[in-house]
Amino acid sequence: ALSSYNSYKNNGLLELPLVFEIPIYDSMPYETKHPTISSGVKEQWSVTDEAFEKKLDEQGFPETYKVKLRAIHADHPTWTFKSLRTGLDFWTSVAWEKKVSSISACSACYEQPLDQTEPGWYIANESTVAYYLDPRNFLVDNRILMFEDLSFKSEYNETVVASVLKGTFMEGKSSLDNQTYASIFVEAGKNANVSPVYLASLARQESGSKLTNTTSGAQFTYKGQTYKGFYNFFNIGAYSSEENPALAGLVYASFGSKKNSAGIYEGVVGDVTLPIEGQNNSSKPGASDSNPTETKPEAFNVSQVVSQMGVKQSGNFTIGINPETKVETLRKKTENGNVTFKKADGSTLSDWEVLTTGCQIIYKDGTVQTVVVYGDITGDGKINSADLLRMRQYLLGQINLSGAYLESAKANHGSKVNSADLLKLRQHLLGTSYIVQA
Repeated sequence: ALSSYNSYKNNGLLELPLVFEIPIYDSMPYETKHPTISSGVKEQWSVTDEAFEKKLDEQGFPETYKVKLRAIHADHPTWTFKSLRTGLDFWTSVAWEKKVSSISACSACYEQPLDQTEPGWYIANESTVAYYLDPRNFLVDNRILMFEDLSFKSEYNETVVASVLKGTFMEGKSSLDNQTYASIFVEAGKNANVSPVYLASLARQESGSKLTNTTSGAQFTYKGQTYKGFYNFFNIGAYSSEENPALAGLVYASFGSKKNSAGIYEGVVGDVTLPIEGQNNSSKPGASDSNPTETKPEAFNVSQVVSQMGVKQSGNFTIGINPETKVETLRKKTENGNVTFKKADGSTLSDWEVLTTGCQIIYKDGTVQTVVVYGDITGDGKINSADLLRMRQYLLGQINLSGAYLESAKANHGSKVNSADLLKLRQHLLGTSYIVQA
């Protein structure tokens, strides 16, 4: 949002009739505060534009929004604000978001006791999550672009996009295309009806200012396989749970590719760029495909599909699936036919159904993995008091657990189920510390 704002400001685009769609939650508090900083959002309590006020009322904006939108309107009268009624309870949303929200370099923002998600990053506490989830804290001209309508506009030309890319390796031409990166983003935005300013800003945020493996197509080796000729400017598939997220994203981009004679998964063969999702698909001038090289189909790669879905394998179990995750969430990340999802009783799961402990993921090559959602001991896809009862009964010797259900009871990720797992499950239900799935 800030990169886009600076580009608009530098190119005189802040007076365009920009449109913003701003979320509104149910049962919102009067305000939320960051543990250490003030939001810096200006407020205007007096009504100076009756027509604008009428539009805000028609959109159903609460007064706590209106005092901030009036101030922005005073500086940018051409902007339009639309309300997005989420239908979600604010504090319920905070509780769910908190499970996956980590923050760095703000000790006052950390949940206690510390729950590290990766080196230097820890689960954020409730007040921090509430602050960042509250749209009102970002209703200021240099942050509100996070709510912008991102459809393509003709004013977003190469000059504008180039200002976003200034000072990065994308400031000049792409050697692969012999074309400026700015023009590539403009073409992509026009073809997909997406703001090229947003695309360039996101690429800069994800790729950084220097050429790296994710943007150079250079050869690399990850988990015993070698790849070259792949690009991932937006780090799609680069999950933080991977040992090297950036390289994992490139592996995601390589899906569907074939090995060359040297045993390397290759995205660019000779002078022709193969039409593979996640890489640049243009051909170099003079390239010819009149005599394509015949290649034998490669064996199905389970590890690649697992990486694409953003889950992990642990023996015969698939882990890393959050409670109440729908089948479509995983299916849409991989090609149709690569995986089948079945219930514990063997019946096929529909896309709208939830993945639960005991479900099976069956891969195209016949590999079968059983789903484990840690804390979902009853196998209904949720973590609730029924699971707490089931764990107590197991620890008292009243029932037996085995297979995926026994594994799911290891909420604290130890080798055996004990009182530490019971405590972790209690903390999860109380919202003081959440069960980590991967």
